[in-house]
Amino acid sequence: MNRRLINQNLLFGALLALTFTPTVNAEIIYDPATQFATTENPNGVWSYHFSNDVIRDGSYNLMPEVAPIIGNGSLAWHADAGAATSQRPFVAVNTGANIGTWTAGDLAVHPGQSAGGVGDSLAVLSWTSPYTTTADLDYQFELGLSGDVTWYVELNDDSQTLATGSLIGSGANASVQLNDISVSVGDRLSFVVQSNGDPGSDLVRFTTSTLSIPEPSSLILVALSAVQVARFRRRVRRQAI
Repeated sequence: MNRRLINQNLLFGALLALTFTPTVNAEIIYDPATQFATTENPNGVWSYHFSNDVIRDGSYNLMPEVAPIIGNGSLAWHADAGAATSQRPFVAVNTGANIGTWTAGDLAVHPGQSAGGVGDSLAVLSWTSPYTTTADLDYQFELGLSGDVTWYVELNDDSQTLATGSLIGSGANASVQLNDISVSVGDRLSFVVQSNGDPGSDLVRFTTSTLSIPEPSSLILVALSAVQVARFRRRVRRQAI
């Protein structure tokens, strides 16, 4: 092997090491509590939905109204389901007095009653992916009042249920940590809460609620580096012939 080819191989090895050494660890953190807003729905990547039944087909209605929660004053996205405001499906961040263990700054998802107040319903907190990437999810939550709910984490609809469980009784809690969830642009990761016959006490409060993805520029860097490595390898092979 001639000296030029040896030097090219050494350069290739250095380029390969730089490409695949994890020197870039940047990520984007999405937090539905700190990023909650009552001015628009969808709110950036976040959106707040409900359903007047418990069918998880992904075709959920956007909560259309903003109103204070009775007895607390916190503004909430909600759906008028023919019931008192505190018993409607809603999503809110507590900015007022405590309700059970729902304290200031906590995000809550409350399925409440269906239309007319006669049946179970769904409340849905959704994140819509702006990129084709992988996502990590870290949710920790508990039942803020007495009640009985079933919860789900789904990708688009019930055909891609990623996690599920139930909370029964005040203080019942659970956590979900999911890593490397493959998502495409427009895919929706949703936290869905279903009421099970106790719509006035089915408030689920979040103590942790973050979703993260790799920072897009780091994804581009890795992709470009891989292309450059491939081109360099082809050039070395041609010169070796």
